[in-house]
Amino acid sequence: MLYSIGYERITVQQLISILKEHQITYLIDVRSYPSSNKAGFNKNGLRWEINRTDIEYVWQGNILGGKGQPITEAALGNLVFQVKGLNACLICQEHRPKNCHRFTVIGARLESEPFNIEVTHLIPVIDSEGLYVRCNQILTGSQKTLF
Repeated sequence: MLYSIGYERITVQQLISILKEHQITYLIDVRSYPSSNKAGFNKNGLRWEINRTDIEYVWQGNILGGKGQPITEAALGNLVFQVKGLNACLICQEHRPKNCHRFTVIGARLESEPFNIEVTHLIPVIDSEGLYVRCNQILTGSQKTLF
């Protein structure tokens, strides 16, 4: 199964909890520029935190990033090959999937021929005290939010 998530409103520890909750074992960073002012979310910091768990981190923003060169069919095919049989998750910064290339480009293209793969976008719900409550889910081709 392939998921996606944006880290904008969560901490690294909340991210790890969400990944474990969904039994995700492979995290693919699709940020073109994997730096962040948010603690723990620059490429090296995130890799270090994730690799301390049983989740594998890989950066592929050079071929799956939303800025710069277009995402090729070959890059998408490689992604499909990499995640076959895994619970994997794409990560980018944007909280709202519909405002991010992981929904509008990667998810939309994977959903169509020749891939026909559904991407489930996780939307973390955080309470007024900053605590993780749950994840809403939305499918790329759907206007419905799943709970």
